[in-house]
Amino acid sequence: MKKLQKCFLLGLFFSLFLPALLSAQTAEIPYHYETYNWQSEKFSGNGNGERLALTHVVRADGAPWLRLFFGEYNLGNDSRIVLTSLKDGGRQDLNARTIGEWQGTSAYFNGDAVEVKIYVAAGGRDIFLEIDQVMVGQWVDESQIPESQCGPTDDRVPSSDPASGRILNVGCTGWIVDNGLHVTAGHCSGGSATVLQFNVPPSNPNGTINNPPPQDQYSIDPASKISVNGGIGNDWGVFEVFDNTQTGLQPIEAQGASFTVVQDLGPANIRITGFGVDFNDPTRNQTQQTHVGPNAGSSGTTMRYQTDTEGGNSGSPVIDDATGFAVGVHTHGGCSVGGGGNNHGTSTFNAAFWDALDTTPPPPADLQVTLTPIGSTTI
Repeated sequence: MKKLQKCFLLGLFFSLFLPALLSAQTAEIPYHYETYNWQSEKFSGNGNGERLALTHVVRADGAPWLRLFFGEYNLGNDSRIVLTSLKDGGRQDLNARTIGEWQGTSAYFNGDAVEVKIYVAAGGRDIFLEIDQVMVGQWVDESQIPESQCGPTDDRVPSSDPASGRILNVGCTGWIVDNGLHVTAGHCSGGSATVLQFNVPPSNPNGTINNPPPQDQYSIDPASKISVNGGIGNDWGVFEVFDNTQTGLQPIEAQGASFTVVQDLGPANIRITGFGVDFNDPTRNQTQQTHVGPNAGSSGTTMRYQTDTEGGNSGSPVIDDATGFAVGVHTHGGCSVGGGGNNHGTSTFNAAFWDALDTTPPPPADLQVTLTPIGSTTI
């Protein structure tokens, strides 16, 4: 009877606590939506060049950040809107094409007020804009128990790898592959994965995030997402983004960095670089940090390592610290502050993941091949 009771208690322990330890590591940022029923009048061009037709300020007093959602609009062929944060001057220009690429939304703007200007082209007709909703950031006011810290101390340190970015509003990490694609976890690839941010600034003293300027924010193309959310060893996502509205560049061009992806289960030490939560130092919360820990017996489609991570690290590159190459994508916590367990990722030996990565990069567009006849010479 005692043996049966002991087995029951052990089973109850594993059923209750292991799912928590082996948790997917998203950290959605706190926010709420507010209805904003505003529509401009309709404007037409005067044939004498572009003109500023209207200035309007969207305000949510005391909010740390805002994102605008547009209803109906007509920007014609050449008219545009200019959005500017009144806190730090971050600016985004949107026209008929790019407002569609942003799914009828704006970038994330710091502060509680965004100035909206409508510029009407010379030949514009019936140009107008509607704002029907505002995503209002909320101040962080909570502490968090470490989810997957390997040992009693959080050993992550601030880092600035230009190939690693933050995905909002799901609260995950995404990174650039050397063929221009981007990777995250499968469970990070849903509808709330809309914007990829690079060069993320420190958070506020209480942990509330700040956003980089719009030239460092990219709209994720929802039609490009390929992902599987199948648990440890089968959790991965690959996606593309639209060109930046301010620079016209892709992340790989703007950042000048990317990860080479290889298949290797044997790196001695694994580095994880990502955007996990941090309430030991709230200014580091969901900013880029990194840590190196030992490989903990990776095999098959699963990478295992004792490297500190937290919620928000899902999607981080699993990096061979000796080479800098990515060998997988981080997906699940499993370490404990007592020093046991290990964290997990999907290895590049997952066949579907490897295929989706399309690891053979195309030749440069300007590459020219000249065939020289035998016996000839070139100078």
